[in-house]
Amino acid sequence: DGRWETCGGRVLAVVATGSTRDSAVAAAHAAADRIRFDGLQRRRDIGILHFDSVNP
Repeated sequence: DGRWETCGGRVLAVVATGSTRDSAVAAAHAAADRIRFDGLQRRRDIGILHFDSVNP
């Protein structure tokens, strides 16, 4: 029927690419914003936590 059903836990990961780190992050956030389901919780800090420790 084309539906997905979840029962908690981590359901999916969203990734993206871009010509810069910031554009890749923006693209991933834009893609994640299109995902909706009841009880959705999302973290926006994952993937950014270690940016200062690597070259841009």
